[in-house]
Amino acid sequence: MRSRAGYWLGGALVAAGVLGAVVWFVVSFLAIDDKVDDFQRVPVPGEETVGLEAQKYVIYYESSTADEFVPAFSIDIVDAATGASVAIAAYGGTLTYSYSGHEGSAVATVTPPTAGDYLVRTDGDPGVGTVNVALGESLAGPLLRTILGAFGIGAVLGLSGVALIGVTAVRRSRLHPAPLGEPGQAGKGPLGQPRGVGFGILMFVVTFGIYSLYWVFKTQEETKRHTGEGLGGVVGLVVWLVISPVSAFVIPSEIGEMHRRAGRTPPLTGWTGLWLFPCGILIVPAIVWFVRVQGALNRYWEAAASQPPSAGEEPRDPVLL
Repeated sequence: MRSRAGYWLGGALVAAGVLGAVVWFVVSFLAIDDKVDDFQRVPVPGEETVGLEAQKYVIYYESSTADEFVPAFSIDIVDAATGASVAIAAYGGTLTYSYSGHEGSAVATVTPPTAGDYLVRTDGDPGVGTVNVALGESLAGPLLRTILGAFGIGAVLGLSGVALIGVTAVRRSRLHPAPLGEPGQAGKGPLGQPRGVGFGILMFVVTFGIYSLYWVFKTQEETKRHTGEGLGGVVGLVVWLVISPVSAFVIPSEIGEMHRRAGRTPPLTGWTGLWLFPCGILIVPAIVWFVRVQGALNRYWEAAASQPPSAGEEPRDPVLL
């Protein structure tokens, strides 16, 4: 896809991934909330007759401090019809929750042999506030599906969108194969300011990445003012803030196209973004990406500034910071 539609479609896929992940998480969270609300509860101490199916249940201890501390208590479950006790096993692992005003911690499991009514007796210190024993299904599976589902939707759609944007940037960089010959300029607008690579890396470090916002804005604003094309400073900064992997492909693609239109072999393409994506959190690939991008942009501004102005044209000095 060589038109700008690839950018819009890729951005739409990324946005759909974010929205889909949020919707999945919220809907799944509410479903878990309903499950917890439907647990069968018996006060501590106390007894209740509850209807159980022939399936595995998790026994939860619910109190205002259940996620931190579960005091000693006892629980017995007997078949209301036969008086036979049902075996209770300790819960293997740690599982806590806080939903629908209930805070609980998994303490045991029980599997009734047949469906029917069962008498549940509990004994122990009631402590402060409401203390219950709750019987319900395990929340481990629903919680895992919530997390993995949200991650999967976001990853599949998001990565697809980023990949489409990257491919579009690469293919668009080949749309205008300027003839190699006399070096010139890619546009008639004002030139940008070459910036020190080492200084940029230092500023990224000492500002904990905040300098990247200034750098992205200035870089894309200057290239658009010079060529009349590209995202520009404001849009480029928004893209960087919302879906930064996209900028990893777009910025080098625009700079490479500037070199190509000026009659030079482009030192960058959209594929340069692979240095920053998906390993942008790694220091070395990020530094390689920045060194290549800023270095290529500096060479363009310096070469363009060294060109004599056309007849009747005033000399154009680089834009100062």
